[in-house]
Amino acid sequence: MRPPRQPPAGGRRQPAARNGHRSPGRVGAFTGRSRSARFSPTRRIMRLSPAKIDYLAHKLVRLMREHDAVAFNIEADELERIIAWEITEELRVEDEIDDEVNTLLDQYERQIAHGDLDQMVLRRKLKQELARKRGYTL
Repeated sequence: MRPPRQPPAGGRRQPAARNGHRSPGRVGAFTGRSRSARFSPTRRIMRLSPAKIDYLAHKLVRLMREHDAVAFNIEADELERIIAWEITEELRVEDEIDDEVNTLLDQYERQIAHGDLDQMVLRRKLKQELARKRGYTL
């Protein structure tokens, strides 16, 4: 005779809390951030690590050297550091724009929750507008 079937490793999932309250183990539980920050499609998911930035900078310099695309007045290591710094600055500016968009979306949270506004469309428009005002190209 077979032993009784065991529940999956992690046990049984708790039922969702009622009346808008969140249980601690529930997926998407309140984390202290605003709704727009928690559900943001650009929530820094695809950011580059410092090692990846260094790798990309090294690869760019190597490709430019192989194809004689640029005449170098500085050492390759220095050029790699400059390129890595520029990439990091671009990501920092985009992060600032994303943070500002999240702040603005928080002001529209009630309309978004009621379905009056589409969060994805509003996010895209706000981000494009803020980038344009800063002279930044997305």
